[in-house]
Amino acid sequence: MEARTGIEPVLKDLQSFASPLCHRADRALPIAVRPAQGQAPGVGTFGRLRKVPGAAVVSTDGGLYTAVMGRLSRPDPTAIDDSAAMSDFAQARSNMVECQIRTNKVTDQRVLDAFLDVPREQFVPKSLRGIAYVDEDISVGGGRWLVEPMVLARLIQALNLRASDLVLDVGCATGYSSAILARLANTVVALEEDPDLVASATAALAELDTDNAVVVEGRLAEGYASQGPYQAILINGSVAEVPAKFADQLTEGGRLATVLSDDGRMGNAVVMTKIGGHLVPSILFDAATPTTPGFERAASFVF
Repeated sequence: MEARTGIEPVLKDLQSFASPLCHRADRALPIAVRPAQGQAPGVGTFGRLRKVPGAAVVSTDGGLYTAVMGRLSRPDPTAIDDSAAMSDFAQARSNMVECQIRTNKVTDQRVLDAFLDVPREQFVPKSLRGIAYVDEDISVGGGRWLVEPMVLARLIQALNLRASDLVLDVGCATGYSSAILARLANTVVALEEDPDLVASATAALAELDTDNAVVVEGRLAEGYASQGPYQAILINGSVAEVPAKFADQLTEGGRLATVLSDDGRMGNAVVMTKIGGHLVPSILFDAATPTTPGFERAASFVF
């Protein structure tokens, strides 16, 4: 996209936001932008893309703009009630499932239903709620991220969770992944080492009456052996390698899902199954997601 001075692209594809539109090859989608300081919203901000009247887009401060005949206008906030905002987010959530997740080999209806049920916007800072459903990782502070929905969904599907399973969610951040897992398993132990995120995750899960997930504080790379062994472990973000101690925290036949990457760039999403006391990996797909603090590769000496 060619943008004028002072205009910064924010979203590349509205199939992942609160528009009723899903991606179609025969039409271009609008791009949400941040206007230059002192510039009226929406003047000259659609570049070469065709303008789609009435498509909802997002500002970087979490508010909605509406594209009308190629111009962006922000509605009067006093004219928007909570029910309207909830409807927008519900539509965004549906689009996320239909356009990002279902189309990317997620076929387990229980997983799809869980992503439809959990309001992702409640697990990001208020200033970022407007982009809660973008198909990117979202920073929530403390070096933690909400993993891109498609990547998270495929990892969770690979865990093949049963309703009786005990699950360890490592690096739960604000608790979004834990809320999803709690709808698929019997009990979720959500591990986080940042005290502020522990508090945020606890509050967010309580707000949704998620009473089968508990947030505990501890070092992520140590796991949480005292409540194990687990039938499944999810490590959010990417790791350079999975510490051997995680095998000890899984039951025989248990599964661990994560993204393996040396530098937090392109790596491999994997599911590891405990067989004969060892973790046997199976590569699922290519994925790039930020490295979770504590899981960087240890420095080595070169002689």
